[in-house]
Amino acid sequence: MTASTKAIAPHDAIETEEPHSGLFDRAFRRFVAAREARARAIVRQHLAHLSEERLLDIGFEPAEIRRLRTHTAAAPFYWG
Repeated sequence: MTASTKAIAPHDAIETEEPHSGLFDRAFRRFVAAREARARAIVRQHLAHLSEERLLDIGFEPAEIRRLRTHTAAAPFYWG
């Protein structure tokens, strides 16, 4: 019996043809989604408390600023 070796290219190392649906995969995806949602909320709260001039300077459009101000009502989050 012989064993063969094959070099795997980085793009071949990750299986992308069909999604996995195991318990740990679903749990990990939910964990990542929750962390991303929390990160977005923190950034949105921080941006909502910046001045309109600063938001315009960093590339926000007036409509985006209005939407940001109306959808963010919580106090800013601070890392403790």
